[in-house]
Amino acid sequence: MAALKRLLLYLCIFSLAVGFAGCANTAIDTESKIVSPQNKTVPILGEWKFEKCLLHGQRSPSIKDSEQWENKTAVFSANEAVIGDYYWDNIGYKIRKVNAHEYFLFNFKDDFRKLGITDKEVYVITLSSSDNFLYEFAKVNDNELIVNIDGDFFRLTKISDRVDSELYGKAKMNLVGKEDIETEEEENIRSGILLGIRTPVKTGSTEDDEAPQYSYRTIWIASSDRKLHTIMEADGIFLPRKSGFWYIDIERIKNGEIEEDILTARRVPSKDTANVSRDLIVLEDGRKASDYWKVSDYWKDRTGVLYKTILFIGNDYVSIETLGHGNYKGNSYTWQENRLKTIPVDNIQRNDGVKISDIAGENGLLALESAVSSLFEKSDTVVANAAEKIGIEENFALFRRTGHWFVKGRINIKQADSIPYVDYNINLIPPPELVAFDTLHLPWKYIKDKVPGAVDAYTSPNKDIALILTQSHILIYKIEGDNISEYPLEKIKLNNGDAVIMAEWARGDYVEKWEKSFIKNNEVRVVEPE
Repeated sequence: MAALKRLLLYLCIFSLAVGFAGCANTAIDTESKIVSPQNKTVPILGEWKFEKCLLHGQRSPSIKDSEQWENKTAVFSANEAVIGDYYWDNIGYKIRKVNAHEYFLFNFKDDFRKLGITDKEVYVITLSSSDNFLYEFAKVNDNELIVNIDGDFFRLTKISDRVDSELYGKAKMNLVGKEDIETEEEENIRSGILLGIRTPVKTGSTEDDEAPQYSYRTIWIASSDRKLHTIMEADGIFLPRKSGFWYIDIERIKNGEIEEDILTARRVPSKDTANVSRDLIVLEDGRKASDYWKVSDYWKDRTGVLYKTILFIGNDYVSIETLGHGNYKGNSYTWQENRLKTIPVDNIQRNDGVKISDIAGENGLLALESAVSSLFEKSDTVVANAAEKIGIEENFALFRRTGHWFVKGRINIKQADSIPYVDYNINLIPPPELVAFDTLHLPWKYIKDKVPGAVDAYTSPNKDIALILTQSHILIYKIEGDNISEYPLEKIKLNNGDAVIMAEWARGDYVEKWEKSFIKNNEVRVVEPE
């Protein structure tokens, strides 16, 4: 009977793993379905009126006041469009169905229910002219749209299904094309980014699956007036913080029957010292890594291995995945661990992760509880009962996908030899304590249309350069208005399995300061573009 129950449990676990992508990386995908409209069908045909601004964001210099859009009209037909005083022809429409909660969370930056939206899915219409992106409209219902114009979000209500040709003539006479909007671009726009990269290392062991190991490096990419500086890289993670630059290191140390990946965080000396040595791993309190196990509570009653993979690095927190197994001292019992943890940079050796409520407050806890509740509702009762309930609030990390950082939680399953787990998405915008800048100034759908192989993208706060990542390269483009340049400025080769774990932007005078510090405090190598 016991064997039968165990078999049933494994079957339930397997079913749950298949249903939720099991132990594979799961990620939020706001683009559920592409819907091809019928020929000559205009999904937002007619005349629409701009209502009061719903949310103010960062405006471009050409938009002096969002009030200039209020009470203006927008008209859409099969081949032409008028928005305010601006006219375009050769119009194209693309439609996709998205998860409403996730779409508005990362585009509107707020809970979609505040907008009066009750549907779980909404249609998003991308408007383009001669294949150049113009705007993206979320269709709340047949009579309501929401649009983002230079960081300001407006609600549009439908006035009429009829298209007045006189409006086109008037708008066309006044102004043709969005490129004619007056802009006063800042002189000498400067942008720079420190990218932290994780690369799988082949250890030569026959048990590579049980002993994952990675190397880490930092790439510096900068531009002035959309002209790239020399691209450089250095080993290890060079992290900019409010208190200055820090080194983040990880080293695998073995001591008898214990093997562990030791994480360290050290401030870069402020004195004028070039190429500071980081060969010796030292803990925050000055102890050497070899002394760590003598006082570590983790290893008091056990032996074994504990491997760690860095998933995300921000100003103040690091997210890791742990994989461990071994034996308890004095008996025949074994232990295993496979968890997500987010830990403070200032206390990077702590064994337990912080709680999501410690960083994101009550909203974070509510988002986690809602996600877990939904997960259990979809799972088998036996599996839900076997899920590890203790420590759920600490079992989370940040993952990167499609231009944003996402928060993901993990549920471990008890009563199983291999400790299977299920990852689930937490519908929560990472708070500023975790991510300083996570705005994608170009729609992901537009990026995928331009670079079909894109898996991730980063745009500078200055809106002057974009980094688009494929499986094999980093492509660096100029941003020109709401579009990217036809060809990349440079193309950087990536190693097989490379993943970005850190993306920190500098602007203005900080670009030169960061570049000088990066060169002074690291053994840099020039990255030769392809």
